[in-house]
Amino acid sequence: MLSPVVISGLNGGTQYDFNVVAIDAFGNRSEAMQVTAQTTGNVFELTAAPTPTQDAANVVSIYSDAYEPATGYWIGGWGQTTQTAFETVNEDQMYVFTNFNYLGFEYSQDVDLSQMEFLHIDVLPMQDMRLGVTPIMRNTTGATEQPTSVGELTPRQWNSIDLPLSTFTNMDFTSGTNFQFKFDANGGSTAEKLYIDNLYFWKSASTHLNGDINGDNIVDVADVNLLIEIMLGRDSASNYTGADIDNNGTVDVADVNAVINIMLGK
Repeated sequence: MLSPVVISGLNGGTQYDFNVVAIDAFGNRSEAMQVTAQTTGNVFELTAAPTPTQDAANVVSIYSDAYEPATGYWIGGWGQTTQTAFETVNEDQMYVFTNFNYLGFEYSQDVDLSQMEFLHIDVLPMQDMRLGVTPIMRNTTGATEQPTSVGELTPRQWNSIDLPLSTFTNMDFTSGTNFQFKFDANGGSTAEKLYIDNLYFWKSASTHLNGDINGDNIVDVADVNLLIEIMLGRDSASNYTGADIDNNGTVDVADVNAVINIMLGK
């Protein structure tokens, strides 16, 4: 009895045509005969990614239809096998990565992530896989990166990931700027196909609002002046709730810049 021939990687609910040739022990070949087979299972229907709900004032967006981008970008030529295309569903444009091993975005200009707390990304893989993500930072000592997995992904559905930036334990997001972003297969084999949407960084609303140092319900020049007085040692941060805006243990220029950005609506 002949062993069955198993062909993997086929889509559900799809018709396939195969040409079958019989070969005897002496190498004689029959004429090809076409065999048609229909796979079972549900037909996959691509849907739009979940609509982001974060306030735009609390977001630094790299790729999303929901927000204005913080910078332009292009695909880096890093020797990847990944091929990219766009697909649109219900007016939502998403990236399609095929033959994916890794891929990098190179920014037109650096972006400031010093006030951000989370990395968000929506991923729809067509197979079991783990995805690695890396925001690459530029600082005085050069570029720093820490490839980090977002965990096991559920195939054939959107996975919405919110990864705390504190997960990147070896990276400093307060003193440098973000100039590249890399995706990788997290040590796994090449992934056949996945969809990517809504790549952005965000902070909680409470972080955005605590720039009101003096408690007058307005983030204004008075708050900036108070921070400068604290930095000069003429006042104490203990007198003002949340004077350390970025919670790094020091009232410094980064906190002043944070309050100014809040005033400017950034």
